[in-house]
Amino acid sequence: MSLAQTLARRVSLSTRFSMVQMKGQQRRNGGSLNKNKHIEVWNGGRENCDREFVFDLAHMGKFILGTVVPFATIYHFVMEEQIKHDKVEGKPHNPHRYL
Repeated sequence: MSLAQTLARRVSLSTRFSMVQMKGQQRRNGGSLNKNKHIEVWNGGRENCDREFVFDLAHMGKFILGTVVPFATIYHFVMEEQIKHDKVEGKPHNPHRYL
C-alpha cells in the first residue's frame, strides 16, 4: 500500500467519524456556525453599496456631518488649547504655526 493511499484512508476515517459526531448540525471552519442576521444584512449592504449609492445632497450632508464637522470641531478645540499654552509659555502668536 502506498503512502498516498494510507493518508487518504486516514482522512476518510476521520471525516466519517466527524460526520457521525456532528449529525444534524452544519460544520464550517471546524465547528458549528449560527449566522447572525444583522451581520448578514450589513454585509449585503456593503456588497451592493457601489450599485445603490446615489451622489446627491442627502448623502453629502450625511458625509459632511459625519466626518468633516467632528474633525473640524476637534481641531478647533485643540488649537484653542495650543494658543493658551503658547501665551502661558510666552511664545508670540503665529496664526500659521499649526496649519
